[in-house]
Amino acid sequence: MKKAFALLLTLCLLLCGCSELIPAKTTVESENARLPAQATADTQPIVLPTAEPTTQPPTEPPPQYFNPLNGELLDEPFQKRIFAVSINNVREAVPHSSVGHADLYFETFVNGSIVRGLAMFTDPSGMEAIGPVRSNRMVFNDLCQHYDAIMVHAGADQRVIQDCAKLGLDNFNIDAWSVMDLTSFRDKERSNAGYAWEHTLFAIGDGLIEYSLQNGVRMESNPEVDYQLRFTDDGTPADGAEATDITITITVDQYKKDTRMVYDPSLCKYVYNQYNKEMVDERSGEKEAFRNVLILTGTIPYDGPFQRPDLLQGGEGWFACGGRAIPITWGADSADSPLWLRTADGEPLVLGRGNSYIAITQTGSAITGIEA
Repeated sequence: MKKAFALLLTLCLLLCGCSELIPAKTTVESENARLPAQATADTQPIVLPTAEPTTQPPTEPPPQYFNPLNGELLDEPFQKRIFAVSINNVREAVPHSSVGHADLYFETFVNGSIVRGLAMFTDPSGMEAIGPVRSNRMVFNDLCQHYDAIMVHAGADQRVIQDCAKLGLDNFNIDAWSVMDLTSFRDKERSNAGYAWEHTLFAIGDGLIEYSLQNGVRMESNPEVDYQLRFTDDGTPADGAEATDITITITVDQYKKDTRMVYDPSLCKYVYNQYNKEMVDERSGEKEAFRNVLILTGTIPYDGPFQRPDLLQGGEGWFACGGRAIPITWGADSADSPLWLRTADGEPLVLGRGNSYIAITQTGSAITGIEA
């Protein structure tokens, strides 16, 4: 009897000891031991600590730089001087070379019946022939002052040279033995083809830059200058009149010369026509074409024998791009600030991204092909 009771007692003790080895209870107690005390209560969920969210600072887009004369994207800020080349544009001198690559190309009468061009380049490097080049004139001095440009020419009348010095313009004559081969050359093929001597001089783009550097010419532009030109990818005026074939009769008093600008949709540019033919680059064979056409009409007084448009007073005109045109106004704030261009409502004019042809002509000049 005593043995049976002892055996029963031992069995009960063993059973009570095993109850502390239940795996589930051990696991819960073990987890609870690792958590804060308040999380072990039956009424509170188990909350594991989480990391604080991190916020990344906004990424600034990389800066964009643009050519101030044509609106095209650049790899670095524009900090150069503009080169302006006097272009021989009489009937006997065409075709041109590299004029279609100018950022701005002005055409106007310069004295008497002589009509000339001024081609402005923000970067003439790599251009093996620019021209033909002819002598400087008063209106080109004024344009170079407005754009802080380095004037390149084939000599000039003494009065023009004196005016250039008075204005403090950087300029050089490339029609001189001391600078030829570096800055310019005479085209022998033209001479052999019967062109007169004055129609055979061409500038060398890289040589113009090198000569300027060798002679201590300031090559950095004024970083504060506003070139007054605004651009967009498609500068076609939405409310413009149809203008796909424009004839501009450039006029000063009795002197007249027709320039025709014909829109080519495949190029998205106006092709330059004069002397009853399409202008084609003499060396590349490319059509001489411009994204924008600007017709600036105003007063053109004389300075001695030279026509000298009043660029400060300005006037009215037309802007054409993409086959459409709108009326504009134009002028300049000072003699050394670039020309400004505005819509008829007084808003800054927005051009199409690309090069521009600019005719300067007398108020009242005949302009046809703009279907208002």
